[in-house]
Amino acid sequence: MSLTVTHREDILTGHYTWVEQWALQGACIDAEPDALFVRGAAQQQAKQVCMSCPVIAECLADALDNHTEFGVWGRSEERRVGKECRSRW
Repeated sequence: MSLTVTHREDILTGHYTWVEQWALQGACIDAEPDALFVRGAAQQQAKQVCMSCPVIAECLADALDNHTEFGVWGRSEERRVGKECRSRW
């Protein structure tokens, strides 16, 4: 099975292809997990990993779909993801 590769430029032009196995292409694939599951001000540093990520939309969507309230997902910190999860349900 081949993966569809997306690029940040595609988002800007409106041409975006959804990636089913997004986690394999995340900018955080080699990051230390403990660095992404932090609280408070440390989340700002953790979000920097997401800046060059080609699958940021898939990451955030997955966190929202699965009601994940802890950690940095799709460049969104836990309080924002948690608030969105609660307002959806």
